[in-house]
Amino acid sequence: MSNPLGTKLLQPITAFNKIQKVEESLSWAIRCQEQPRGNIAITLFKLPDWVAVPVSSAMLLARALREHLQQTLQGYGYQELYAVMLGSQGLLRYLVPVTIEGLDEFRRAMGAFESVLFAGEESPEFIILSIESEVYVVAGPNDLVHQLLGYSPETAFSRFHNFVLHEPMPRQIRSYLELIHTELSSCKSAEVGAEFRIA
Repeated sequence: MSNPLGTKLLQPITAFNKIQKVEESLSWAIRCQEQPRGNIAITLFKLPDWVAVPVSSAMLLARALREHLQQTLQGYGYQELYAVMLGSQGLLRYLVPVTIEGLDEFRRAMGAFESVLFAGEESPEFIILSIESEVYVVAGPNDLVHQLLGYSPETAFSRFHNFVLHEPMPRQIRSYLELIHTELSSCKSAEVGAEFRIA
């Protein structure tokens, strides 16, 4: 079986009906459109009771935080997740085991690109979206997001704001991340179906 990313733990999804199911589920939460010069536009849709918060890559980079994420996901009964690479690389779809090593391999193989990790057969139950090598967006029901992060969405916004203010980064990236922070801060109170441009 061909594996374009050459990963050991991430297994490509190749069955046509499974690919369709994954894409249809994801389409309830995310729209991805090709833009000039190989860029892509990513729009997040507000689903019922969802919040969406920006977080730094420490969520998957730090082992202790990966362990917390893995234990929380397993506590909710998840054994594997879908991973989809968005954009000019083509839609690559994988199954990711909910293990420390599986989450780390997702981060190393796909986290530097626009990609999404999620669960849900009919529609996503939550998503972890990589929009920049240092930034993820975690979206889902408020309580689940709280559990996945280990702190409230409000705390997540505060931490992300401090990250944007104090981490060394080019001015253009800082401006972009400030826009993401502002855009997502209204997600919790937005109507179902509201759109948030995040890339």
